[in-house]
Amino acid sequence: MSTIKEIKFVYTFTEEETERLRVSVLKSKGQILKFVVQLEIKIGNFWKPIVRYDTAHGYSHKDIIRADGSIEKQQGDLRTRSLKVGATTVAQLRGKNPAGISGTTLIT
Repeated sequence: MSTIKEIKFVYTFTEEETERLRVSVLKSKGQILKFVVQLEIKIGNFWKPIVRYDTAHGYSHKDIIRADGSIEKQQGDLRTRSLKVGATTVAQLRGKNPAGISGTTLIT
């Protein structure tokens, strides 16, 4: 019998909680079946996605979500990519240091 486990959490980058990383993983027997890792920033009272790595559409890829809502899809081997680039970009936009981690919240 296969046991499927879903893991979800939000990782915040600042004490103000204006940048976060939303993660969702579905796995079975140590193998990742699906994942979503999305970098978001808070604008006013709303969370806006900036970049998303996921396995939607049957393959792993990166989506860059622009301010106008358009999405640039980048295919390729995600094992060679880094979320640090996206986090650094948001930190530069906000004028904050991405190393100032404030904590992780587990979503059940």
